[in-house]
Amino acid sequence: MKVLKHDQPELFGYLNHGTVHHWFAPGGRGWILKAYPRVVEKITAKLKDLRRSGLPVSVSLARSLILAIIKSEEPDLLKTFKVSEHYVRAFLQSKLDWSRCKGTRAAAHIPENVPEVCEWAFFHAVYLMKEYDIPAKLGKHVLTGNSSTYHEHGAKQVDIVTKDEKCAYTLLVASTPSGSILPFQQVWSGSTHHSLLVGGADGMDEALDRGFHFAFAASMKKTSHFSTLKTMKEWIEEIYVPYMRNVIDGDPDLHDSLNQKSLLILDCYPVHRGEEFQHYMKTNHLDIFVIYVPTNCTGIFQPADVGLQRIIKHRLAQEELHFLVAEHEKQIDNGLMPEQVKITTSYLMLRDATMRPFITIWDFLNGPYGRDIIKKTWKKCVAKEWCLSEDVFTSRKACNALKDYLRSDKQLRDEIEGKVGPLVELEEVMPDELEDDEDEDVDDTNIPMNRVVEDALGISVPGDVELGEFCVHLSDIRERGRGLEMTAEAEDIWMEEELV
Repeated sequence: MKVLKHDQPELFGYLNHGTVHHWFAPGGRGWILKAYPRVVEKITAKLKDLRRSGLPVSVSLARSLILAIIKSEEPDLLKTFKVSEHYVRAFLQSKLDWSRCKGTRAAAHIPENVPEVCEWAFFHAVYLMKEYDIPAKLGKHVLTGNSSTYHEHGAKQVDIVTKDEKCAYTLLVASTPSGSILPFQQVWSGSTHHSLLVGGADGMDEALDRGFHFAFAASMKKTSHFSTLKTMKEWIEEIYVPYMRNVIDGDPDLHDSLNQKSLLILDCYPVHRGEEFQHYMKTNHLDIFVIYVPTNCTGIFQPADVGLQRIIKHRLAQEELHFLVAEHEKQIDNGLMPEQVKITTSYLMLRDATMRPFITIWDFLNGPYGRDIIKKTWKKCVAKEWCLSEDVFTSRKACNALKDYLRSDKQLRDEIEGKVGPLVELEEVMPDELEDDEDEDVDDTNIPMNRVVEDALGISVPGDVELGEFCVHLSDIRERGRGLEMTAEAEDIWMEEELV
């Protein structure tokens, strides 16, 4: 098929596995659900009904429906059959002739001088930590409306309801080189407090006990789910300052809390670099030095992007799957036929359902393995011979190298002498250009979380820790792009032999 696409793109450019499958096996080859035509009929009917309604059909949503229907109709199947995302993609192509349809957007480009600009940021941080005796402990997956769906192959118009009028949120995640994770801030895209979770949401009291903060963006762009000046001020006052004070008060070596400085490294978003935010920090928080990750270098020199976000997003995606399966099962248990199951689009229900997954992942990162995971994400941020680990930041080698660096770089020296300010004038990139790719570059939800941690950071987590339901065996996993999936042999809809 790849050869045909390459040699004759005009004729075979849209060729997919489903089409080839029908050419050679009109009746269908041996595949796992072949012996259960009633189950297949209910699954396909429900998926088609979803697309007619305009709802985006993601792999995760399709998988949750298939799992719920099989649990209702043939539960024994799930003892060995995991309904992997690999299988779901093939099912959508083979049985429905659906292919993935997605919009396009401009990509952010990594600058050519990445090592130099990241080294620049490194020495700026080293200077401030050394000069002001700042310890390392004082040093963002967003689940939004899908912009892609599975639809009839070759369709020219693909409508997706809720895409243009979505209620989205951002999760602000901050960590330290010493392995601490700060309480989360959840920012909703609304303009009033009515956008926020209420006291009755599952886990709300636990979230408040952990110091979580909830904010609405009040952005000029109604669909924006990124930070605004308002939410950044709230994050500083409600999360960062209380964390800083707790660290200082709890450390006998930091007794002079009034004069103790801290270092805050922020992404190069316009709101962070904006004059208003910088004025606010200089006016209200002279004890906090702010420096920035160089533009378009977050995937290399920002700990969250380097490893932490992948782990958090994977866990949240698994929790989303569990929520969907439970909702489908509840409706079936109440007497609805599988084809009658409705996918909730209730803002209140979906909003409140976000809380429990946050608590789960925050507790994991504060557990026995979380500190090592966080420290490793900082260590993987590398510029030339330097990385952002706690030991390197405070090492004698880095301090000695700083002296030579400052002698040769007048611009950095001048900026450091100003104490606070932008590291370097770089082109600002709007946040929309920094979004991560969806679906194709993430780990399948059927991959155990400990395997994702190992692949992302090289850290081994015991097999009985936070694996998640509906996960496959570790021996049945392979790499797919920048993510992991189940091996084709384990649940392959295209296999020749009968599997049942």
